[in-house]
Amino acid sequence: MSPGVLLRDRYRICEAIAEGGMGRTYLAEDLERFCEPCVIKEFLPSSGRGQNLGQKERELFAREATLLYRLDHPQIPQFRGHFEEEGRLFLVQEYIDGATLRELLQQRQQQGETFRENEIVELLLQLLPALAYLHRQNIVHRDISPENLMVRSRDRLPMVLDFGASKELTALTQPSSTATVVGKFGYAPPEQLQTGQAFPSSDLYALAVTALELLTGQSPVELYNARELRWEWHDAVAVSPVLASILDRMLARQPGQRYNRAEEVLTELAAWKTARQQPKTVVATVAKTMAPPRTRYATKNPPARFAWEWLSLRSEEHTSELQS
Repeated sequence: MSPGVLLRDRYRICEAIAEGGMGRTYLAEDLERFCEPCVIKEFLPSSGRGQNLGQKERELFAREATLLYRLDHPQIPQFRGHFEEEGRLFLVQEYIDGATLRELLQQRQQQGETFRENEIVELLLQLLPALAYLHRQNIVHRDISPENLMVRSRDRLPMVLDFGASKELTALTQPSSTATVVGKFGYAPPEQLQTGQAFPSSDLYALAVTALELLTGQSPVELYNARELRWEWHDAVAVSPVLASILDRMLARQPGQRYNRAEEVLTELAAWKTARQQPKTVVATVAKTMAPPRTRYATKNPPARFAWEWLSLRSEEHTSELQS
């Protein structure tokens, strides 16, 4: 659709912003909400069907609309509605102003940089609650990747996007010869690509792959040994042993060898982060109790200030490195 096209006498198309196998996404203005920006997803017919939507597309449309309607979380774009016009199906969602992790990584790489370990830790700590929420709703995303994770500009909160591949957990845990295989090669785990099965641990696997790509700047294909069926990423980047262990468990080939729930990873990461900060607190307390009376020297050379620097996903900012 061209800019200026009006849908349902309400949504004015501004520009196309993305296109995938099942749909095309547009930035639009909602004239009934004071021209507030919104995102409109148009469902496209399967190849070979011309302009006609088949039963499969209509089922996918209904499923995604139903899932989005159920979700209410600050890290998931709000569902605004759905409609059909001239035989075409559309979903309307909240517009998120920000940059995807793919875009942010590309910005870093242009400067010869990648994401730092402490940034990845903060990113995981912020994304895991969103995945935990989805899984509590019995929903598996099935398409976690740098393209579908966005950092919102106004508060730098990571958002989970694109629920076109999402499905209820009850329909995904049993292998089926007729199951539709979805997910990106390299990010989706073996069970998802081979049998169509997906579990909460499948999303954790994809999240760990995303973390590795952000850390190393290398694609999953470069980090995975397809012949020996194992990840070989440790030589590509040095991280703390605890973080390496957490990522390795998230990346286990068998679902039963991974964390079962996002909350388990969150608890382990949070405890590790707290333990790493503890020595700094102790040293600072001891130094304060042993501080000498004020002198001219102390006035001219005040003690350095120590502060935790939170995650910064913009290439022009830098964060302090965590100690191993």
